[in-house]
Amino acid sequence: MEGDFPMKIVHGTLQDFHRYWRDAPWAEPQFAAYMDAGKAEFWYARIGLRVVGRVYLFRELPDADAADGIKRAYLCNLHVLERYRGRGIGSALLNRMADRAKELGFLELSIGVEEENDANMRLYQRMGYLDLVKSVTEDLICVKNADGNSSACGAYLLMRKEL
Repeated sequence: MEGDFPMKIVHGTLQDFHRYWRDAPWAEPQFAAYMDAGKAEFWYARIGLRVVGRVYLFRELPDADAADGIKRAYLCNLHVLERYRGRGIGSALLNRMADRAKELGFLELSIGVEEENDANMRLYQRMGYLDLVKSVTEDLICVKNADGNSSACGAYLLMRKEL
């Protein structure tokens, strides 16, 4: 990977989550609330001390098609730093999440993908996300934007795989 440091996948703490969150400051408290309630987990990949990728596993969401807390969990916000893409980091994170979901007793995993994002679509299909659950146009995590309203988003596909 990079130098003499192998990649390591880490189950992040709430403190890690706050340290590495960089995407949308208005959503951070809501993700943290799910984690604090035991309904979500934060995982990250690192090489040496550098965080190079991350993913969130949601056990339960208001939309049971994504995560019902019993049978199906939801993966969200899979991201690998651009300069580290193509090295198997995303695949490793997805594989670890499949193992983690099995450890928690889930039978299925779901994930959202924009249909026009060819790279992610290929990755997810290669990783077994072949079943279309539905097309989605709203934030499944019920994230509120800066003005307190529910976040709308571009259409994407909710895909699932059996574990």
